[in-house]
Amino acid sequence: VSKQRKGRQEYRPSYMDHLDKIENKFTQPSQSSQAKPAGLGSSADYSFLASLPYEDLATRLSTLDPMMEQEIEELRRRYQSKRQPILDAVDAKRRRIAVSP
Repeated sequence: VSKQRKGRQEYRPSYMDHLDKIENKFTQPSQSSQAKPAGLGSSADYSFLASLPYEDLATRLSTLDPMMEQEIEELRRRYQSKRQPILDAVDAKRRRIAVSP
């Protein structure tokens, strides 16, 4: 099967390009990603936190909740943008079925 795929390009539906464009809007760096404290991230090493003074830890903790809320809101928007075309297609199909005899 792999020999057949080498000679020709795999099929890619055109709507996938549209979904890629939408996804790229959400994966581009935003102001929120620039506002993250240095050293913190999904794969960061948190051992440096042990050496920080209490005041710095308290400041980081106070900013963490708003940052998480903003990230959750961005995920909700991304989910809705991917979900809405599917809901629209289902509604259109239902309308076509209801109209046909």
